[in-house]
Formats: sequence, C-alpha cells, structure tokens
Amino acid sequence: MIRLDTSRRLRPPLAIGALLTVTALVASLGAGSAVAATGCYYYAGVVKATTATTMYGVGGRIFIANPAIAYSADMVTSEMSIVHGANVALVETGYRKFGTAYPTLMIGYWKDGSFRDSAGFVTVHPTYRPGMSLAGYVGQPVRFYIRYDGGNWWVWFNDAWVGYFPGSLWAGTFTSGEYTHWYGEVYSTSGGLPLTDMGNGRFGSDPQAAYIDNMCQHGADTICWWMTGASRSETYPSLYSLSYSGGTSLRHGGTGGG
Repeated sequence: MIRLDTSRRLRPPLAIGALLTVTALVASLGAGSAVAATGCYYYAGVVKATTATTMYGVGGRIFIANPAIAYSADMVTSEMSIVHGANVALVETGYRKFGTAYPTLMIGYWKDGSFRDSAGFVTVHPTYRPGMSLAGYVGQPVRFYIRYDGGNWWVWFNDAWVGYFPGSLWAGTFTSGEYTHWYGEVYSTSGGLPLTDMGNGRFGSDPQAAYIDNMCQHGADTICWWMTGASRSETYPSLYSLSYSGGTSLRHGGTGGG
C-alpha cells in the first residue's frame, strides 16, 4: 500500500519545463464531464508541466462548496488531475455538482481522449465511493490524492483510500504524467453568458472565495512534495476568476454573468 507522509511534504527545487498557455490548458483538460450536451466550458485554475512524464501523483485540499446551478444540465466541479498527453490518459478527483442538491464525490478517468467517468473503478473503502453525497462536507476543506502505485491509480478522499483504477484500463501504458492540474470548471447550457456559480460564487480576488491549497505532486518516491510556480489560466476572468501568486494555494470562483 502507498505511504503518505504529510508531515514530510517539502518545497521542491525549481520546476523543470515549459508552462502551458490558456489554449493548451483547455486542450489538455478537454471537455471533461458526464454531460453529453451542447454547451460551453469555463475554467479557472493552474497547471504544472514538465518536459517528461515524471509525475506519479497529485494532491491537495479542496474547499467543498455547494454552487448555485442556473440550469438543470449545468455542471460545476472543483478538482485535481494528472494527465498524460491531451487526455490520452488522465485520472481526476474532486467534487462535482450535476443534477443533485449537493455536490458529490467525483472520481473519473480518460482513455484515448474519451471521458469514462468511474467505470472500472475498484472501491475498497466500506463507505466512500464515487458519486457519494458530500452534503456533510460543504464548507470544509477536504484532502484528496491521486497516486500511481503497484500498477494502479489510487484515489484518496478525506482520510482514507477510496479505491483504484486498474492500470489494465490503459493496458499498462499509463504509469506517470507530464501535467498536473488544480482547477474549477463550469459547464453552462445557458446559450449565452453562464449563470451558474463556480465555487461558492465569490470571485478569486475575494478572500472568502473557494480555494484549493496544500497543492503537491508525487515524484518517484511516496511523498507528495509542495508544488510551486504553476501556470495560471482563466478562460474568461470577468466571469470566473483566479487568484494565484505562485505558491501552493489558489482561490477561484465567480457568478458568471449572473
């Protein structure tokens, strides 16, 4: 089993490699959701890139909000992910609000550029599971991890491992990544300006905005090392904005055009 020693997470040396532009970030994230409808995606977050596939996991704490949803087919997430290629292979986790009164635990993956949600996920925890309600966690920061170990991609929620995606889902070809992301996402079906909230509806400049902190990356060892110097991205800052100063935390959110 994976060893998580949060007391030893340290600041890493200077980052290696190029940083992604807004266009590249959106391309690498793709249009990731469980929604198969026509709409627009909006992002506010950061990405850390390397010049090689040397990342074996990603972690952090996500503030669990309960965003206001304008239309029934709209969706909001706050999440982290580790990616190989333009969604050739990806594992993501965080919260998602889509068709529910409260956010739910999102655990999903991509293969060959297609979103497969949690299909194939092996749950090992007695109560935690993909899609469970997070009503009891709203207003709290909750710790998440994704970590490659023993040939599988494990996902941690709050205080325990939920389970894993078997490496066989990618025929053993996805063993590390070159991008790690932490971001908020809104999928809007308004046909005009989005009216659904990201996070708690407060813009990133607001000290009370929703946040992701303790952002870290796994190298070849079992320690999640502090991440700094990521590239920031906001698709439409006037609608959903980001506050990020280059450290291990960010704030994001907004009301869209509402």
